[in-house]
Amino acid sequence: MVGLMALKGQLDDVVHLWLRRPSHGNALDPITLSRLHEELSSAESRPECRAVVLRAEGSTFCAGADVAASMHLIRCSDQLLAFFVEGRRLMDRLVNSRLISIAVVQGLAAAGGLELVTAADIVIATDTAQFADRHTTYGFLPAFGATSLLPLRVGKSVAQSMLVGKRELNATEARSVGLVHRICTADEIDALIEAEMSQLRKVGADQLSLVKSLINTLEPVNFELETEAVRRFSELGGYDPSRFTRREERDPDSAH
Repeated sequence: MVGLMALKGQLDDVVHLWLRRPSHGNALDPITLSRLHEELSSAESRPECRAVVLRAEGSTFCAGADVAASMHLIRCSDQLLAFFVEGRRLMDRLVNSRLISIAVVQGLAAAGGLELVTAADIVIATDTAQFADRHTTYGFLPAFGATSLLPLRVGKSVAQSMLVGKRELNATEARSVGLVHRICTADEIDALIEAEMSQLRKVGADQLSLVKSLINTLEPVNFELETEAVRRFSELGGYDPSRFTRREERDPDSAH
């Protein structure tokens, strides 16, 4: 199955990027990450493009990094760490892109899916949305930027309760802490996206880019500490394949 589908909106100033692995919880594997990088570059190269919309097929937005793919990469730590670097690089690109990114979340956004949400500028959630970290459930460290992005969005206390205490948020709770901007039903998604785009079209493209850049200057994202922590965790044997064998056998198609 194709892991990603890119579609232009009704106008050429928006591109919809669809995650298309519903049977795998729309989990992020190396191929999907690579395609997301390619499509983001394509959108950024078009002067008329103002926004990218991150969407997903099925009942789950994104359950995280693909566990089966990660289990395979664990057997070669350099490849696993390279996969994590590409994930962090995608989040960094979304944060710093001149384009406004809109994440549309239905169902679960967990681990890497949560990180994708925190990298977006605008988050629309359906009333069925659920937000969780779950890295520690699978013996992983957050590796796509959660320790940098989540505290900036929801504050240190809530971020810690999600990253360490395994707290999960529904759509209403996520809006109350600043993770979600708008809540709607599934039938209202397209209209709400268009409403957001209508507002963006009232502002000059250069102004949008400058305001976003200034905000990021006030709250800079620094992935270096997380990168170093993940590397050290790997060197200390945290990603020992034997630790994950039973989990892989029990749940081979899930994501972390």
